[in-house]
Amino acid sequence: MSLLPIATPRTADILTQLRLVRQLNSDNQTLEGLYTQLSTGRRVNTLSDDPASAISAISLQASKEYSDQMLRNADSAEGYLNVTDTASSDIHNALNEAQGTILLAAQTPLSDAERGAYAEELERITDRIVTASNATYRGHYVLGGAIDKQAPLSREGVAIVWSGQPSLQSTRISREWLLETGIQANQALGVGATIGKSDDLDVAVTTATSLTDIYAGQGITPGVIRLGAGQNRYDVDLRDAKTIGDLQDALQSIDLDGRSLQVDISPEGISIDYADGLGGTLSIDDVGEGKTAESLGIRNPLGFSGLPLTSHSLDPTLSPLVELADLAGGAGLDLSAGLKIKQGDATFVVDLSQATTIEDVVVAINLSGADVRASLSPASGQLEVVGLANGVDYSISENGGNAAELLGLRTATANTTLAELNRGLGVDMATGADFTITRTDGSTLEIDLEGANTIADVLDRINNHVDNVGPAVVTASLRSDANGINWQAPSEPRYYPSPSQTAATRRSRWESFPEA
Repeated sequence: MSLLPIATPRTADILTQLRLVRQLNSDNQTLEGLYTQLSTGRRVNTLSDDPASAISAISLQASKEYSDQMLRNADSAEGYLNVTDTASSDIHNALNEAQGTILLAAQTPLSDAERGAYAEELERITDRIVTASNATYRGHYVLGGAIDKQAPLSREGVAIVWSGQPSLQSTRISREWLLETGIQANQALGVGATIGKSDDLDVAVTTATSLTDIYAGQGITPGVIRLGAGQNRYDVDLRDAKTIGDLQDALQSIDLDGRSLQVDISPEGISIDYADGLGGTLSIDDVGEGKTAESLGIRNPLGFSGLPLTSHSLDPTLSPLVELADLAGGAGLDLSAGLKIKQGDATFVVDLSQATTIEDVVVAINLSGADVRASLSPASGQLEVVGLANGVDYSISENGGNAAELLGLRTATANTTLAELNRGLGVDMATGADFTITRTDGSTLEIDLEGANTIADVLDRINNHVDNVGPAVVTASLRSDANGINWQAPSEPRYYPSPSQTAATRRSRWESFPEA
């Protein structure tokens, strides 16, 4: 224990007393700290005892707690996977039994009673599959996806309806490993098949296009660019720009040696020129580490490129708020007639008369009453519709207009191949004429489909048949109210298929085109 130096005669008595009191207090605190270390067995009890050691201890403790949590996560994931494995095994066994039952029933002719017995057996197997698919672990449906508010499979009449989610459950078991802990019922059983998927709806560039949405959602980070008209240089700060319109306003507000710029927006991108149209030199470059001009494709650092400077194709993503008027490369889509979704024997009309955005279309389809789910794929610019009910046929057709075709969702178009019809079984071709049409004047048209690949080919074989001329001409076209062929003639023509075709095949071939 240290002692204060002996007070000198020149030090005041009160100062000496205060120094001695402080020394005693300090020594007392040191003794209390030693007593605490002895009683607790810990050298560091508070952060102030040894800050460096305390920080190391806290880090080690946090690392241990994190490792313990990862072990708990791993145990939970193992339990989840075990339940998933059991459910998958039950489904696999049930499907094998169903296959065996079907093969056994197909070997010999059956009486009505035998068919009924086999049907009841298949119903019991189906119930087992539904029960196994709805297995749970700790309150979650293992085949229901990441968000499982209800059982993924349910019975609705003759159909099995899937209500799960496409995203999977996942558990973090290390800093680098996020483990998916299950599968989906649509993966295990093939439920939720796509019944309609559009082509790229081709979103046009507008003033409202977000800079984060261009290049299929990859976007750009706006920075500072430098413009030059001759010897002088002007910096334009675009860091606050959010849309193409903001970029347009910022550039058009610049005065380049008494000349202003004109920024034009096309469905593909932007172009920059002098507003007076007299041409000249215009250099554009990025400042510092920015890449705005380079990313847009308008970088012209030495001014060598001629005017106007045209950007790359900006290819905006299909975000929910995109206007229908901005689709099809800016031509817009008139969807006012709506479309129809046929699910088994039920038909649902999707009213699109009030739709103004692509999100309105998605909502209208999802609220149509049909067991379907519509969603957007921003990266591909596509609209997809999946059928949630299994055991029934789906098709999407027109409601008097061409909305389904414009969206790329119509089940049967002129380009639909014959191999896609009849649930992918295609159309059987007969030797020679596949069917005969008797016109109102009594003449006949023998239609041979050899070499025909699409519905357009079939229509062409009918409409351009060498004998299909005169006042009794028969015109075939796609129906505007369903997926099938519409016949136009002075009166209803008679259709005679070849004897090799079954009645079911004949009906489905012309009256409707089921989902492939």
